[in-house]
Amino acid sequence: MRIGALIAAAMLGGCASTTELGNSFSVSVTAFSGGITSSDQLALDLEKDFVRKSEQLEYVSRGSYSCLNPRDPEVIRMEGDYRTGYRNKVQKDAVKSLREKNAYINAILGYGEVVEAYVKQQADLEQKLDKWTTAIGTFSGLVSLPEAKLFSAAATSIIGDIKAVNGYFYHESIKRYANKIGPHLAANVNYLVKKRNLRDLTADEERAFQLWKACAEERLRFIRDNFPPAIGREAKTLYSAMAPSPVWDSMNAYKEYITERETFLGRKPDFGGLLKAIVEGNNAIIADEQDALDSINKMGAAAKTIIDSASGIRAAAAQT
Repeated sequence: MRIGALIAAAMLGGCASTTELGNSFSVSVTAFSGGITSSDQLALDLEKDFVRKSEQLEYVSRGSYSCLNPRDPEVIRMEGDYRTGYRNKVQKDAVKSLREKNAYINAILGYGEVVEAYVKQQADLEQKLDKWTTAIGTFSGLVSLPEAKLFSAAATSIIGDIKAVNGYFYHESIKRYANKIGPHLAANVNYLVKKRNLRDLTADEERAFQLWKACAEERLRFIRDNFPPAIGREAKTLYSAMAPSPVWDSMNAYKEYITERETFLGRKPDFGGLLKAIVEGNNAIIADEQDALDSINKMGAAAKTIIDSASGIRAAAAQT
């Protein structure tokens, strides 16, 4: 029997309090922690909890809206700003997040690869410059944050400078490039590490995670917007027959989402430190802390490992 039907029966019986309504959309971590036994099951566990959250969203919207299929005309109208064509908001959010994360990684990775090839005068320097140019073009088209735009501008300038001298290496130039891109490199790596959940996932796991994340966040957003926390004057809602969500229940629901996310992702290694190694190598060039070649070797080694660690993200993004 569907979970939503069981809770609906309790409501029709007149025994659903406001707190119970809050609890009805909050899945505790213990509800699914028993299924978390092997990293091999990560994609399956994410898919199973995606279905749970979608069903909860369908329940609180009285069958009109879910993570998979919005059916009610009024809900579709409300979500018109977010939805185009036949792809609903959850699917669009998942694809957008995946593509942006892949673009961030490729843009930052490109810098590490290019400076290594430039300093070492590698035969594939031109190829890596072209690859970074393509990555920056994709990155610029997807991101909107100011620091991302500044990183793109600095990268484009460096690519132009290196091409202008036909890749010939000047010792002074590498420090100039490091200074030019340094603050924007650090800002974007910090954003990526903090916001984008950098785990070594397979393509299936990455797709499952992005869908789960989009559904979990949409579920919380729907509750927040349509059943506002009961503080101050209560706003009129589309589903006004249902009580507002107590602030405490809403806060706990978001806390549980964070805990669930950390529990799922904690089963896979984090490669955010490798991106930070590129920043550290660049900072060492700026500060003249060690020979530039040593810093470049550190950045190049990190870049090579990132290529492997982010392979699932790239594969998943390529399939969207």
